[in-house]
Amino acid sequence: MRVVIFFILVFANSFFSNASECSCVPDFDLRINQLIDADIAFKGHLISIRREYFVDLGFREVATFFIDELISGHFESNTLDIEFANRSWPCSPDFQLFTTYLVISKKEKAFPYFQTGYCSGNKKWKDLSKGDHQLLFDFQNEKNQSEWTNQFDRVYAGGKLIQKKPVGLWEYFYFDGKISESGSYLFGKKEGEWFNFFHPLGVCVVLDLPFIGPLCDLSRVIPPHPAGWVSLITPYKNGRIDGTVLMFTESGCIQSETLYKEGNKIGSVKYY
Repeated sequence: MRVVIFFILVFANSFFSNASECSCVPDFDLRINQLIDADIAFKGHLISIRREYFVDLGFREVATFFIDELISGHFESNTLDIEFANRSWPCSPDFQLFTTYLVISKKEKAFPYFQTGYCSGNKKWKDLSKGDHQLLFDFQNEKNQSEWTNQFDRVYAGGKLIQKKPVGLWEYFYFDGKISESGSYLFGKKEGEWFNFFHPLGVCVVLDLPFIGPLCDLSRVIPPHPAGWVSLITPYKNGRIDGTVLMFTESGCIQSETLYKEGNKIGSVKYY
């Protein structure tokens, strides 16, 4: 029974998170982290699509948008090129010519174009929900709030914005309110150690602890890290991963470590 519950939880976590491309549900309402993690967000209509070959990526699509309204970020031209995966891939954005979208994307220094993906938060403008429009309004008007809720009225993030940038401590939560990630922003960029956490149910199952209702009593067990049941520790400097990324098992043992410098991986991953 516990194994069944555990797999249900794993499915639910991937279903409600943005951890990997196909785990996303694009029809769900936008989330504040999609906006604050973006380098640019805008309302725009698609005027052309072409295919280009990139040495590291192979053939990719490049969409040119006319920017109707800039929501965040800076760009001097009225048009912008956005790279995304081949449209034949199941997890690629399905951009259609002469259609107006909300586009959310990031920019890597070494890459010529802004990039977006299945989980970025892109939507046809006409398909934006009432909650999406409210979030965009709150974001653009820097609404003074510290809790961000989804369409199910559940708090999925906690933190404040100043000039559309996150400041100080931010926390993100699983669909049931358990903490999933925490860390601090400095001048709108991640800074210092960020922690990802296992869901308590997964810890209960792996440690084979007796259940009391839907969970076990983890208060009687000393967590392996002072921050709690940590699954990942990622050090940031000026918004880029810089230092050793540590991945843990539910029991607290180090599973792997990876060294980064200014966002670039150095060497190979060490597994234990």
